[in-house]
Amino acid sequence: MGCDIHMWAEVYTDRWEIVGDVFDNLSGWGASKTHEPWQGRSYDLFAILADVRNGEGFAGCDTGNRLTPISDPRGEPDDASEEYMEHVIEYGCNGHSHSWLTIAELKAFDWQQTATHRGWVDAEQYRSFLVNGIPDGWAGDVWGPEKVSNAEILLTPSHAYTKVEWSNTYAECVPDFVNHTIPALESLGDSRIVFFFDN
Repeated sequence: MGCDIHMWAEVYTDRWEIVGDVFDNLSGWGASKTHEPWQGRSYDLFAILADVRNGEGFAGCDTGNRLTPISDPRGEPDDASEEYMEHVIEYGCNGHSHSWLTIAELKAFDWQQTATHRGWVDAEQYRSFLVNGIPDGWAGDVWGPEKVSNAEILLTPSHAYTKVEWSNTYAECVPDFVNHTIPALESLGDSRIVFFFDN
């Protein structure tokens, strides 16, 4: 089962308040602006923000070395905005790993750390991996197709897979968050993200 994030942004005046539709919608559908600071599913980001799905994908398959999280889940902040807490209550027990992070914490984090990933690729993806150092696509695991060594993948008929490993920086793992979300939050002033996950 997949895991998703529910992320809102709050700014502080005399209390924490949610922001409106001020973020660029990078999802490719819907309005051009959204209240969500980040949209999508990235287990790398989930691991970095709150140690969620860290180094493992569906059914616990190995997707790489564990990433260093900014913080373990902290729970909902006591001073969260009323609108955000209504969203939390709406999800009830389906929401988990509730947390929050300030813009200062996001900016201070070392996004240049190295992340090591592993995944299964077919022959075409393996060729891309050989050229670019990272595959165009990969799976956390495969069931059914033949699994072969790197040396055998280009000599094996189609529908075979091989396991590869590659490294990049945390910033390269989540470029939209680092290049768009953090600067957008910073432009709001004293801001933070509040978030939780659901499966």
